[in-house]
Amino acid sequence: MFGTIFTCLTAVLILYYAVLVCMDLFIKPTGAADESGTPDEAEIDISDEANSFKAIEIKRGQQSAKKPVKAPVEKPNLSKPLMTNYLPVEQLARKARNITSSEDASLAGLGEIIIKCESAA
Repeated sequence: MFGTIFTCLTAVLILYYAVLVCMDLFIKPTGAADESGTPDEAEIDISDEANSFKAIEIKRGQQSAKKPVKAPVEKPNLSKPLMTNYLPVEQLARKARNITSSEDASLAGLGEIIIKCESAA
C-alpha cells in the first residue's frame, strides 16, 4: 500500500517539474518585462542649462575667536556627610566594622562586602 502511494506521488512530482520546465522554455512569460524593474531611460538634454551655469563663490561668516566667558560657579558650603536616620559617618563605619566581626549568618554577606571594600581602598 505504501509503495503504491509513494510511487504515485513521485510520478506526480516528476510530472509537475517537467511541466514547469516546458512552460519556462516554450511559453513566453508575459510578465517578464514588468518584473525587470528597470524602466526605459529617456535621454535628457541639459546643454542649455549647462551653458548658462555660473559658479558662485559662497563665503561663510568669520568665526569669532572669542570664547564666551563663563561666570565662575560658586561651590556651596558642604556640611559633613550624614546618612539617613541621622547617623554620622563615623558611627556608621564603627557599626560596619562590628558587622564584619559578628557571627550572625544574615549579616555575613554584608560583612564580606565591607571587607572587600576596605581592602580595595
